[in-house]
Amino acid sequence: MKNKKIEYYCKEKDCNNKIGTTSAIYGGGRCTECNYKYLKLRTKDKYKCLDCDKHIYRYSKRCRKCSDKNRKIIKVCIDCNKQISLRATRCGLCYGKTLLGKKHKQSCKCGTCKAKRGEYKGVNSPTHGKKWKHKKDCQCMICKAVRGETKGKKHPKYGISILPSKEIREKISQTLMGHKSWNKGKKCPQLSGKNHWNWKGGITKLHHSIRNSQECLEWKKIVLKRDNYHCQECDKIKVELEVHHKIGVAEIIEEYKLKTFSDALKCKILWNTDNGVVLRIDCHNKTKKRRK
Repeated sequence: MKNKKIEYYCKEKDCNNKIGTTSAIYGGGRCTECNYKYLKLRTKDKYKCLDCDKHIYRYSKRCRKCSDKNRKIIKVCIDCNKQISLRATRCGLCYGKTLLGKKHKQSCKCGTCKAKRGEYKGVNSPTHGKKWKHKKDCQCMICKAVRGETKGKKHPKYGISILPSKEIREKISQTLMGHKSWNKGKKCPQLSGKNHWNWKGGITKLHHSIRNSQECLEWKKIVLKRDNYHCQECDKIKVELEVHHKIGVAEIIEEYKLKTFSDALKCKILWNTDNGVVLRIDCHNKTKKRRK
């Protein structure tokens, strides 16, 4: 048998409205209308001014007029000597009078050129109806050159390029042909592995360290040169190319049970160029299920 629902009714004598379980147990046992009337009567009796018995805000003791009378510090308006709030300097009427008729006088002068107000205004201004232009006699503040003296063809470096000539550029390119940087392919054992400040116990996975190594980069270059930078499926040039492993890196790690990078360096199949093929990105995506 299912449990019967208990019905709750309002506490008040005249009211017989149904109420919910939460309002009956936790809310005082009254409906919304009766509860509103009850709280209204309660606040009238409770929150009243100590002096004039006026209804006031919940957290205050006196109304505004009574609090102003009982205030110890009294502030007065500058002009009419009326009592005002502590933050203000004037009352509302006096402050309004100060704003009226507040305009510049005709005797006002500029702070820099000391020109009177309206002296260079409108038609009286020297640049009225004209575009402002520099005079021919204007000089530079730094080099004191006259305006237009070193402009265009008059400039001493007119037609002379800042870049070196073609002959010098060809010489520089020939000298740098085949030049390798001193740190290319070299490792710094002082700041690598366990000696590095950010070493976290070898968190990087083995296949990531193989793919990002210098040996893998050199292996890719050899495969690209062998295939003459052509996609072996569609035979396209000047496209983004990638080197595909015929036998995947993950498969080689599982077969030969490689655990460290030093074991991977000893494995010959990983670095065998016959295992690599040059492919375009779209052709390479077809070989991998996750990229389709």
